Amino acid sequence: MLKVFLMWLWHASQNVQKLKNVKNENLLAFLQRFLNVAVCLQSYRRKAEDFSFISSSGHGAFGRVQLVREITTGCVCAMKVINKSRMLAQHTDYWAEKEIMSHSESPRIVELYYAYQDLKNLYMIMEYVPGGNLVSRMDEVEFMSEAACRFYAAETILA
Repeated sequence: MLKVFLMWLWHASQNVQKLKNVKNENLLAFLQRFLNVAVCLQSYRRKAEDFSFISSSGHGAFGRVQLVREITTGCVCAMKVINKSRMLAQHTDYWAEKEIMSHSESPRIVELYYAYQDLKNLYMIMEYVPGGNLVSRMDEVEFMSEAACRFYAAETILA
């Protein structure tokens, strides 16, 4: 909703001369009152320049994961970069993943700090957890021991 509001304010501000000709005083008053607020809100939105690249952490079906440092806080995070066109073509479960990660309070599910987008990509800034993921671990070994399978099954159930 905020995106729609900001987009409308931006569009209206670009056409302010036309609006003055319309003599819609209520609309002009609204625009004058909230345009500065919109500009301020826009400045708080995350963007790629807010992070410095540390290393590449891996690749997935429709994106890549990078280790990054948030410039203002120094916090090390994982940044999942998802190509929008590839994601839409593959009908991925991005939205479900985002919802689960943003609402979960389980210590066994990676925390999503925030998400944002640009024209080409979606970005998920997440808690960095060293050690990789289960899929990578399964690719590394030919067979897993029964104890390892039990451990991963228990972790999955508890999550």
